[in-house]
Amino acid sequence: MGSCFGALVSQTPPFSLTSDPARADAFVDFSVASALEDHLALALRHKQPLVIGTTGHAEGLLERLQTASFEIPLFLSYNFSLGAALFIETLSRFKRHFPKNTKIAIEECHHLSKRDAPSGTALKLAQALDFPPEKIRSERKEEIVGIHEVRLTSGGESILFRHEAASREVFAQGALSALRFILKKTPGLYTMEDLIHAKS
Repeated sequence: MGSCFGALVSQTPPFSLTSDPARADAFVDFSVASALEDHLALALRHKQPLVIGTTGHAEGLLERLQTASFEIPLFLSYNFSLGAALFIETLSRFKRHFPKNTKIAIEECHHLSKRDAPSGTALKLAQALDFPPEKIRSERKEEIVGIHEVRLTSGGESILFRHEAASREVFAQGALSALRFILKKTPGLYTMEDLIHAKS
């Protein structure tokens, strides 16, 4: 994702990449969870916004991000697809109309190099639907960028919600939208929900 995002930025004026933190107007993290602490400290030292797309965070990191957001703007997302954000929001609104006996199933499938399972997006879906995260079904297959499915079954009928990302460029475009969004913001912790509401 870092390479994909970097390629997009280099082709999207007036944005450009720099290896000098002192010249950066913002930082974007698509690394690994173990490196995020250092990148957060770097953004705090330079008082610049930070967009975070890294997943698999250590326990307690969210609290540290919330504390840091009093000093700088932070944008945190487990999935930068605008479609996935709308997918989650639609299901959270749809949930209020579920019959009480509705059975829920959540499945996700990603590429073999995806380290965390279940994915952060699947966990967000589970949170939105009050679904036990340990019951999420996760698969890893070659050449699958990302698929999330939610099936609702009740009263002899079934509804299937599905989101599939066909390429990593989808996430890179969303991250660039997040970067544009956060450059205009005061300190705070922002998410894709804030971005899609701003777009609407």
